[in-house]
Amino acid sequence: MQNIITKIKSIYQWQFILLVIGLSLFSIYIDGRHLKSRGNRKEARISIVLGWVYLVGVVGIYFVLLFI
Repeated sequence: MQNIITKIKSIYQWQFILLVIGLSLFSIYIDGRHLKSRGNRKEARISIVLGWVYLVGVVGIYFVLLFI
């Protein structure tokens, strides 16, 4: 179990965290608004929800791994 946690911690570097945060913010603010303006409300809602899931997920996993 300790090997798995160590491997996950080694993958979870600050570059990866910034990449996922950037992608989630892009999905929320740019892609969601673009889809909404084109009349694709359902796809816009899905894009925004997935962006928030990515954002909350990456921050949550970071704090879990920080305290383990």
